[in-house]
Amino acid sequence: MKYLFVSNVPSPYRVNFFNQLSVHIDFTVLFESELLHDSKFNYIQFDQFKFNYIILSKGSLQPYSINRKIRSFILDPQYDHIIFMNYGYVTELYGLMLARRHKRSYSIEIDGAFSKKESILKRLIKQYVFHKATHILSPGHFTDLYFKHYHYQGNIYRYTFSSLTDRDIINNYTMHSYTHKKTWLYVGRWVTWKGYQDVLDVSRHFPNDTFIMITQFQQIKDLDVLKEKYPNVVFKDFMSTQDVFEEMKQAFALLLPTQNDIWGLVVNEAMSCGLPVITTTTCGAGLTLIEHEKDGFIYDVFDQQKLIDAMQQLDQKNKYESMSNLALQKIKNVTIEKMVEDHQHIFKIIESKGLS
Repeated sequence: MKYLFVSNVPSPYRVNFFNQLSVHIDFTVLFESELLHDSKFNYIQFDQFKFNYIILSKGSLQPYSINRKIRSFILDPQYDHIIFMNYGYVTELYGLMLARRHKRSYSIEIDGAFSKKESILKRLIKQYVFHKATHILSPGHFTDLYFKHYHYQGNIYRYTFSSLTDRDIINNYTMHSYTHKKTWLYVGRWVTWKGYQDVLDVSRHFPNDTFIMITQFQQIKDLDVLKEKYPNVVFKDFMSTQDVFEEMKQAFALLLPTQNDIWGLVVNEAMSCGLPVITTTTCGAGLTLIEHEKDGFIYDVFDQQKLIDAMQQLDQKNKYESMSNLALQKIKNVTIEKMVEDHQHIFKIIESKGLS
């Protein structure tokens, strides 16, 4: 059986996943482009690719343009089954519509999704391509609900989603002890929906604490003004994953007041370093990995007072250290290796039931 994965760009964790999966399954990956349209990082190292791949177009991804070259790959009979990993980009949505129209066997695998208001046209298009997917690969219950929102009635299979390897879990393991001198950490892009303003706002409620914000300096127009306005906030430009891990090992907790993160891999990464995580009801990783008030906190999005309340609850030695320990235990099997194992199991089920 030969598969075709259709994905957006070869991000490092995806390459790692495909490298490991290629040992067990025959597939080719069709990447739409080399880089995300808003990324300054050229993280492609082609010599590390251990799987068959095709880059549809060089340069940055153009999410709202159709690259019609995808047609020949979707209709290529050498592929028995196609797995679409991003329906939100126009080219891949076009590929999905081709697959349905030409009765190709296909599944949809995504990192997560939340239902939201949309036009009737968008809803009808999604229903059109979703309903003929033979299988859905979902990372959490919240994504199951998303597809059921569109009245999908086919097979939904759960898979582990992570950017961490078994080696990362071992290297990152850090049991945190309570300290009066707290360093709160934010890691994310400087875009409104990530909730960075909430971190700035709550920093005023904890003047004796330090807030470290790791973000993309190129996205901040008034950095000097912000440094003066928020004296207990330390701004750091985006850094390597290993450097972020080191920051996490020294921090007190992770704050992710996101308004719409379909997953949020920084949650996985923080938990692997023993950090309690405080995030919202619109964070997929939070909903899947965090048990409220056990190994972190989940609060209603936009409710800044609930964020402050959660931070104050961590000011208890026994509670904080218990949360750190439970976070480490929860994340230890949430790895790329487990992700590969889950895919092997799912594909065996798919093949045994038939692809159509």
